[in-house]
This record gives sequence, C-alpha cells and structure tokens, in this order.
Amino acid sequence: MEFNFTYKSYHQAIELYKNSNYTITNFKNYDQNKEKKILLIRHDIDMDIGLAKDFAEFENSIGINSSYFF
Repeated sequence: MEFNFTYKSYHQAIELYKNSNYTITNFKNYDQNKEKKILLIRHDIDMDIGLAKDFAEFENSIGINSSYFF
C-alpha cells in the first residue's frame, strides 16, 4: 500500500491495523489497553485548528480515537 497522506490512505492504514488485531487508542485510554497490541495515535497541531477539527470528525466517522496536541 502506498501512503500518500489522504483521508483514503489513512483509512486504509487504519483498517490494516484493525485487521491485524490492534486496538487503536489515545493517550487518555492507554492504560486500559496496555496488555493488548495497540496503535497509539497522536497529532501535533501547529497551524490550522479547523483542519484538525475536520480530521477529528473523520476519525470519529471511522470509529477511532486519537490525541491532539496543541
């Protein structure tokens, strides 16, 4: 799979992790999942809070949670 920084390729990568039995989590819920195979996702927001909001809504629509750092 080629990763080209699109919503579609991000979703495909997430599905690969899900299909490999990873639990996708954020920092808040890390302790609840540390005995499992996990993918801990974080995003550093430096420029555009509006794009971060859009991406957070996208992640929610595909059923994952991540952490955002401002």
